[in-house]
Amino acid sequence: CRRRAPVPCTLAMAPAAMLALALLVAGCGRQDGVTGQAPMSITGLLAGDQTRGYQRALQPRQFSFPADHGAHPRYKTEWWYFTGNLKADDGRNFGFQFTLFRNAVAPGQPAPGSAWATHQVYLVQTALSDLDEGRYLSDERYGRGALGLAGVRAEPFRAWVDDWNVQAEPGACGDCFAVILRVGAAAYSLRLHLRSTGPAALHGDRGFSRKGPAPGNASYYYSYPLIKVSGDIRLDGVTRRVTGLAWFDHEWSTSSLQSDQSGWDWFSLQLSNQWQLMVFRLRNRDGPDKDYYYGSLIDPAGRVQALNRNEIRLQALSRWKSAASTAVYPLDWRLEIPGAGLSLSLAPRMNNQEMNRSFRYWEGAIHATGKSAGLDVQGTGYMELTGY
Repeated sequence: CRRRAPVPCTLAMAPAAMLALALLVAGCGRQDGVTGQAPMSITGLLAGDQTRGYQRALQPRQFSFPADHGAHPRYKTEWWYFTGNLKADDGRNFGFQFTLFRNAVAPGQPAPGSAWATHQVYLVQTALSDLDEGRYLSDERYGRGALGLAGVRAEPFRAWVDDWNVQAEPGACGDCFAVILRVGAAAYSLRLHLRSTGPAALHGDRGFSRKGPAPGNASYYYSYPLIKVSGDIRLDGVTRRVTGLAWFDHEWSTSSLQSDQSGWDWFSLQLSNQWQLMVFRLRNRDGPDKDYYYGSLIDPAGRVQALNRNEIRLQALSRWKSAASTAVYPLDWRLEIPGAGLSLSLAPRMNNQEMNRSFRYWEGAIHATGKSAGLDVQGTGYMELTGY
C-alpha cells in the first residue's frame, strides 16, 4: 500500500477503534476486520462525548430529497442501511444486508496540502443469510473519503467503497427512490434493483428522532419501508434470480445515545396487510424501567403514526448464544401495539445471523405471525440487536 497522509483521530475512542482507524488511514482501502482485535462498539461510537465542533440534532428540520440522501459530514456519525428478504426462482430463501457507515474522526475540513487528507472514513458491511442451508456469510471493506475511494453523493445518488456501491437508477427522482446495489464479496455477489413503492417515512417529529430526554441525544432519521427488489445473487458458482422486499434506513447524528444506554433492539416489518412497522428499544444500564421506546406504524398510503413507550409492549421470549463470540441474544419476541389492535410473534428465520467483524451485532431476517384488528397477519422483516 502507498503511504497516505495522516488523519486526526479522536482520543475518546476505545483502543480497538483507534487501531482500526489508524490502520485505515495508514493502509489499504480494503480491510477484513482488524486481525487479533476485539470488534469496535457501535454504541460506544454513538455515545461518545466528543461533540465540540460538530453539529447536533437539536430540533426538527426540513428534509429535502434527493439532497438528504447524501452525506451530512458536519455530524459525526451516519449510516445508510439496506436489509431485505428474497426468494430465488428455484424457491431458495435469502436475507441480505448492505450497510455503509460514515464516521468523522475530526470536525471541519482537513488542512489543505494533500489530496489524501480527509476527516471522513467509511465502512461497508455486507451479509448474505442462506436461510434454507443455515449459512451466514459476511464481508466488509474500509475506505477513506478522499480521491474517490469512498463516499456518498446526493445527486445522482451514489454511495460506495471501492467497487461496492449503491447508485440511482435512471429515472430516479427526489422521492421516487430507485437504486441498483452491487457487491462482489469473497463468497458471494449481489446485483439488486431496488425501487420504493411509496414516499419516505420520517420518524419521530418530522424526522427528528429522539433517543432520550437530554438535548442532542437524537438523530435525523427516515426510511423507505417498502422497497420491491429484483436481481441476481451468485453463490457457490451458481447465479440465481431473486425477488423480494427490502427496507432502507438513513440516519445521522452526533452523540445520539446517552452514556447510560447500553445498546438497542430494533425491528422492521412488512406485513401482509400492506402496513409496515418500525420499533426500537434503547436499553438502560440502570434497568428496564428506564428503557427508551419508539415506533412508527405506517399505513398502506405511507402515513406515519408515531408510537411512544406507552403504546409499545415488547417481551423477549428466548435466548441464543453465539458460538463465535459467546454473546447471548434474545431472538424470539412478543410485540404488541394495543392501540392498533396489533399482536405479533417474531422469530428469526435462522439463529446464526451475527455480524462479527469490525463491529459485532446480530442483524438478520425474521418473520412475524399474529393478529391485526382481529384478522390473521404475517410478515417478514429484519432485526438488529446491539450491546449484547
